[in-house]
Amino acid sequence: MRRAKKWVMAATAAVVLAGAISVAGTANAVSTSNNRPVVTVTGPTATVTTSTAMVSYRTNRGGNQLVGGAPTCALSGPTTSTECGAVTTAEGTTSGSVNLTGLQNGTYTYSVTIKLTDGGTATGTASFSVNIPAPGHLYWPTYINGTIVEANLDGTDPHDIVAGQSNPAAVAVDAQRLLWANQVGGSIVEANLDGTNPQTIVTGQSNPVGIAVDAQHLYWTNGGNGLNGTIVEANLDGTNPQTIVTGQGLVGGIAVSG
Repeated sequence: MRRAKKWVMAATAAVVLAGAISVAGTANAVSTSNNRPVVTVTGPTATVTTSTAMVSYRTNRGGNQLVGGAPTCALSGPTTSTECGAVTTAEGTTSGSVNLTGLQNGTYTYSVTIKLTDGGTATGTASFSVNIPAPGHLYWPTYINGTIVEANLDGTDPHDIVAGQSNPAAVAVDAQRLLWANQVGGSIVEANLDGTNPQTIVTGQSNPVGIAVDAQHLYWTNGGNGLNGTIVEANLDGTNPQTIVTGQGLVGGIAVSG
């Protein structure tokens, strides 16, 4: 009877001990998982307006799991790169920064992946956008040649971007369009800023010689017979033209403020 009791007590102790080992192992796994290194990547907080952007990154030391190798970096977007820049590794942590160059307009994501000593990885990302304003240009019509000319703001590289027009007398631009008045034939034409896709949006005008545009309307001058010049206003797409000023004699160009 005494031997049976001792056997039961020993078996019970073994069960309790086995349970304690199991619980301890589970607790250790949870603790290790919660202390994995974290990669923090910091990129531009505002839209980038140049072709370069600075990105930095850093890892913390996650318990006993340290950084186990060089980072792997990747830039995805219109321009791609695997540059990690200057990297510093000390006491199980890694930090670095990279100056990304040659960026084109679009949305980007930069990711940094760190290898850990336990064989796993940790990754951080940062996203940003690039919107480089288009360079400005000069535009003018050549009345006799029937062309629209574009050049750099300093006057260099003048070149025809539109040809075959009927004595264009004036040009105007807004954020997205190039507009001009064809004096012969009495038309108003719009095109992309590079001169592509020209479309006649107004016809039947009397010798238009000036044109202007604001956020809400188009304006142009009609020379008529040289004695009865008028000012016309229309919607931005050329619809609903209305004469708003008459009796101006020999009119020329027109400008708008505000």
